[in-house]
Amino acid sequence: MNKKDNTIMLLLQLMLITLISLLAITLISSLIFSLTGSNAEQCSTSLLKIIQLLSQIFTFIIPPFIFFKINHFNTKEFLGINYRPQLTIWLCALLILLISIPLIDWLIEVNSKMALPDSMRLIETWMQEMENKSTELTYRFLNTDKIGGLIANLFIIAIIPAIGEELMFRGCIQKLLTTKMRSPHLAIIITAIIFSAAHFQFYGFLARMVLGLILGYCFFYGRNILIPIIIHLTNNSIAIISQFVLYNSGSLSSVQDNTPSYSNIYLAIISLLLVVALILWMRRQFLAQKKPV
Repeated sequence: MNKKDNTIMLLLQLMLITLISLLAITLISSLIFSLTGSNAEQCSTSLLKIIQLLSQIFTFIIPPFIFFKINHFNTKEFLGINYRPQLTIWLCALLILLISIPLIDWLIEVNSKMALPDSMRLIETWMQEMENKSTELTYRFLNTDKIGGLIANLFIIAIIPAIGEELMFRGCIQKLLTTKMRSPHLAIIITAIIFSAAHFQFYGFLARMVLGLILGYCFFYGRNILIPIIIHLTNNSIAIISQFVLYNSGSLSSVQDNTPSYSNIYLAIISLLLVVALILWMRRQFLAQKKPV
């Protein structure tokens, strides 16, 4: 069996492990609801957070480590944890995230205004229902006026997802696709699409895909999984802390117009150009370090 065939088998194996783990957490969640005599709409927010934490662990953290164990991979070497990037790479990755905010915000606005043709009305209705449920659940989690609630949200919605999702998508899927495909860019793009689709939040698909591209390039050129984990963690933490501040200041009562404005478009274009320039700088650093001395 050649290297490419072996990569396909490894991806299928990872998928199977993940499906089994998903089945396990589904059964555990059903058991919890059965014992409490409630469902996702009726149970307390605290219980939902526990289930969310378990879901993240079973879906994104346990499968990669089982995968590494079965295939006898050196986890630190596979994920690049032994490699120590220069401080400038870390700072560049964080700067890329911050500079990308106008672009991502504009994409969220554009995506939210997209409409499917009449022939796909049923699909659009289903997508809107999924989005509404996800938004309602998010607000139930984030709307708290207690520091303890903020800390719990940072752990459940920022730290654990950042670790788990980066292990799964960048650490496993992107790494395996990169070994199979001639172009690492194609592997990064495909992984970003899978990453965004896996969230089942279709009206944020474009923004999340761009975030996936940023995380993918930071991992590929930074060569250490800790870089996208920190970037992902920072991104989630900014959103959680911002929501906490807005909720407790009463600013969430105002409804903003989500229609993309020309000023937002200009900011998005500038943001895109700067992000591309910084990624190209990381690429130059990456190529310079690979050159023989």
